Amino acid sequence: MHFLNKVFLNSYNYQVRYMSTCLQNALLMIILFLSFSTFAQTHCQPNEFIFLSGKFGKIDKKGEFIGSKFMSLCADKKEGITKLDYRFGLIDKVEMNFSSPVDGKFNFTSKQIMPRASVDVLYFTKGQITYAITDCQGMHCSSTFNLLVFSGDKRVAKFVSEPDKINGDHFNFKTSNIFVEKNSKLNFDDTD
Repeated sequence: MHFLNKVFLNSYNYQVRYMSTCLQNALLMIILFLSFSTFAQTHCQPNEFIFLSGKFGKIDKKGEFIGSKFMSLCADKKEGITKLDYRFGLIDKVEMNFSSPVDGKFNFTSKQIMPRASVDVLYFTKGQITYAITDCQGMHCSSTFNLLVFSGDKRVAKFVSEPDKINGDHFNFKTSNIFVEKNSKLNFDDTD
């Protein structure tokens, strides 16, 4: 009887170790999947280069980010861009699209807004509404990237990027015929 107990215990210990290893592997796969799926959320297609993509929303009174909509700038390639799409909305439900050069060109400008802060702006106008993506660099910046919406010359909406979860880098306007350097009278100061 003692021999059978020993065999049973060895078998039981092996099964527990095996199940523990399987559980650890399953948890690791779930963590990797969740990490990847959060990072990979974009409106860009697999054959497009992600110029910039992330979740945008508001900061509440407690200083916490609240938002569920994504903005993506999707290019046909990394260098020498000939097509760039702005897409905004929930994942799998684009609410707003602007495709350059089909719908027009993107304008860009850079402004010094304070002694130690500057803002690069990529913007376009659709009808009477101007949409701007700002990239604030330096001190006094409330967030890295913002979406600003103007009706005429009045700002009607501001959305901030989710902190530390933006996919892309600071704007880099290499020579491309879809970007037009153009100063604007709009107030792109996003330090408020």
